[in-house]
Amino acid sequence: MWKKIFVFGLTLLAALFLITGCGTDIGIPEEDIYSADAQVVVGDLVWEIVEVEDRGVETVSAYTGPIERRILGVTFKIENKSNDPKTLVDITMIDDNGNRYPICLEAFGSFDFDQVCVLQEIPPGAEKTYSAAFAVPTDANRAILEVTDLGGPALEYGYIELGI
Repeated sequence: MWKKIFVFGLTLLAALFLITGCGTDIGIPEEDIYSADAQVVVGDLVWEIVEVEDRGVETVSAYTGPIERRILGVTFKIENKSNDPKTLVDITMIDDNGNRYPICLEAFGSFDFDQVCVLQEIPPGAEKTYSAAFAVPTDANRAILEVTDLGGPALEYGYIELGI
């Protein structure tokens, strides 16, 4: 019985692979990706990249052995043009293979506390500057920051090419 389930699952995965292909399509139309020097409006928020910094490569222990990863630091501004406060909980980076990376909390030790972007409230009419760090594979050729309207759940998204 288990063998039949395994063979069925393997066949299903192979069919999905053939349908979707093995390219580096990240699922975002290129015309929806803004350059790092653009102001990106998402809902009532205006996002702007201030700086992208390669913070080097680190080696971490994993179940399968040591893994090297590159730490990217991103400093950005958010302007809240709504009449309501917005809370920045998390943002995501996407690489050239469509892999998604949350904020790397271990790297926040090198940032000023006021700039750490987790659980920050942005009052109505305010513009704030925050920093985030992401751990990506050393062979990543592209980094795209996914920004949202900070709704819970988010209803609108924007994508900013970070130019690595």
